[in-house]
Amino acid sequence: MQEFFPLVTTSRNTQEANAGEVQEFIKLYGGFTEERNEQSIAELMEKSPHKQLVVFEKQKPSFYGEESSVALRFHPNMAALRLDQLAKGNTDRLLRVLEVEPGMIVLDGTLGLGSDALIEAWQVGETGKVIALEASPIIASIVGFSLKKLAADPEEQMGHLAKRIEVKNDSLELFLRKQKDSSVDVIYLDPMFDRPVKSSDGISALRQWAMHLPISQAVLADALRVVKHRVVIKESK
Repeated sequence: MQEFFPLVTTSRNTQEANAGEVQEFIKLYGGFTEERNEQSIAELMEKSPHKQLVVFEKQKPSFYGEESSVALRFHPNMAALRLDQLAKGNTDRLLRVLEVEPGMIVLDGTLGLGSDALIEAWQVGETGKVIALEASPIIASIVGFSLKKLAADPEEQMGHLAKRIEVKNDSLELFLRKQKDSSVDVIYLDPMFDRPVKSSDGISALRQWAMHLPISQAVLADALRVVKHRVVIKESK
């Protein structure tokens, strides 16, 4: 597993407004804090033992690593486009394949930036649930905290969807091993970046910190034991 003990701080211009989020983040995920003042990203990075920095801007966290030129942050843009199509009565290819119905429990094996989890949350409805696993503590904390804030904001249109998502920092193999037979309805597995496709800066940042864990025969057997309805594995063309 990745080591995760970041320096957590605020942006230069919103120090007081983000102080509460900094303390909440550290309580949930660990790390330590230092006042930003006029320190640059590079100066703060030098003070972090693992060269990991989380900066809060407008109550939202961004992750900076020493070897990455792009910050990792959550933004629901892609999910918003797909949800807009669903609201207009159109279908979503992922939902067609998963065959998710209201009230179901969906296990999403890779949280990533959370877009698929939000689409699944739309389909399970108020009585359903999405369990989203993320083996990377970096991604799990940044996206998980952002979804938590999304769910708590009454002005966020996606807040009711975020409430249906339970983020767990765990590997698929270890999580499945602890589950009872037929305890979830649908399992969706997306072994991200097995063959990387270059695209946006957001995906580039995600690729940098994602845990590359292939699906073994043992993991697949466990998934079939745990699932009631179907297991879907995404693969490139």
